[in-house]
Amino acid sequence: MQTIGRKSGSPYLALFINSEEILTHGKTISITFPNQRTQTKKMNVKEIAYIFISDNSDTRFRPTEVDIRDGQGKVIYKK
Repeated sequence: MQTIGRKSGSPYLALFINSEEILTHGKTISITFPNQRTQTKKMNVKEIAYIFISDNSDTRFRPTEVDIRDGQGKVIYKK
């Protein structure tokens, strides 16, 4: 997994998934930030990139936790 982003101005975080297993079995990606706010996106087997956009210019817009779950809710990736 690779991440890129921007912490100021219009903050965003982009995740690029390069694991075939995660792409095949992953159903949701959840990102938790230092302010304990979590964003979750549904995954699509055909998408390798997911972008999370901050709703403000919070300079703490970098993940403290990333987890990906399968269709049964089991964590298959955690960082």
